[in-house]
Amino acid sequence: MSSAPGAIPAATTRADRAQSAGDGAAPFGDRRGGGLRRAVPVAAPVVPLVLAAWLVLASVPIGGPGGRALIWLGALAAPLCLLLWISAGLVLGDLARYRPRYATPATVWLTVAAWFGALCLGFFLPDLIDGRGQSLFTALAGPEAVGLSAGFANTVGVLTFAAAAGSVVSASLDVRRTRARLRGEAVEPDPEEEDRLRQEWVDSFRASEAASRRGGGPR
Repeated sequence: MSSAPGAIPAATTRADRAQSAGDGAAPFGDRRGGGLRRAVPVAAPVVPLVLAAWLVLASVPIGGPGGRALIWLGALAAPLCLLLWISAGLVLGDLARYRPRYATPATVWLTVAAWFGALCLGFFLPDLIDGRGQSLFTALAGPEAVGLSAGFANTVGVLTFAAAAGSVVSASLDVRRTRARLRGEAVEPDPEEEDRLRQEWVDSFRASEAASRRGGGPR
């Protein structure tokens, strides 16, 4: 006999039921995954701070921070940190209601993509040191590669913010689905709501790209 949507599976152990009663979570049991899907939610509140510091201080090995450090803090590090914190808060809020503590694959991979993109962005982002643009990339490729470094930084920056915004959208959908299951409602999301959230993600991606083009990107 099939169970109603949101019902706790019969295979749930007595210990799981006791723990779920204590922490307010429901052991649905339909999420499976490895260590990454457990580790990402644990690291999510801390990693944004590390990445923000990296974007501002990546030029330290080549004599920085330079004249653009505060610009990158306000224009890149702080907004990206905020997006990733929102995503982390949604993920942790979802897992507070959902056992076992696995985040969904889409949210995990979008979050990891944003983290990796920020690492690459710090490598290519030119800081103003000794009156000229320099980055870790130009330290390896030569000072004449500053234009190429800026171009890579523009592209990687847009992709990084798109992944971070996508993780927020994905995590918000996860929260919506989990709340619906706890209420015993259908798990399938509202198609119109999904379309609206996807359009917001596309709009944020286009806005980031347009702002990058208008500003001419880092030089």
